[in-house]
Amino acid sequence: MSLDSSDYEPLIVEVMRYQTTDGESHSTKSSAAYHQKEIALTDHANARLEAGDTIADILRAVGKTVPDPILEKVTKDSKLAIPHWQCRDEAGYTPRRFEHGAWTVYVYGHAGSWSGGYGNTMSVLELARYAADRKSILSPNAIVQTPPDSGTKNL
Repeated sequence: MSLDSSDYEPLIVEVMRYQTTDGESHSTKSSAAYHQKEIALTDHANARLEAGDTIADILRAVGKTVPDPILEKVTKDSKLAIPHWQCRDEAGYTPRRFEHGAWTVYVYGHAGSWSGGYGNTMSVLELARYAADRKSILSPNAIVQTPPDSGTKNL
C-alpha cells in the first residue's frame, strides 16, 4: 500500500501554545500568565534574599504564608545544621535561592564533610524545622562588641 499526503494531512491539527520566559509551553494564556507571575515573584523573592531580607519578610512580600515565626530570623547568612546531610551535625548550610512553582528553597553549604559541599531544595516548613535546631546559627553577623574605653578588660 502506498500513502500519499491526502491520507495523513487531514490528521494534522494546528495548535497554538503560549511560552513563558523560562521556555515552558502552556496550552492557555491564563496558565502562561499565572506561571509568568510566579517567575516574577520568585525573581523578586531572590533579589530580596540576596539583599539580606528574612525569609518571613520575603514570603509576606510575595503574598505567601509564613508557616513558623522562626523564619523571622533566617536570612541568606544563616547557617543551618542538617544532620542527615553528609552525616554531620555542624551548621554549614545557607539558604541560596527560592525555586518557583512549589516555593521551595535551595539550601547549599559545606559542613566539614570529606565529600565537599552539598545542596538540595526543601520546603519553607522544613527550613523552619532546621532553623529551630539548637546548632543552627541564625544571626552569624550579630557579634556583640564591647564599646571602646568602657573601662573593662576582656579576659
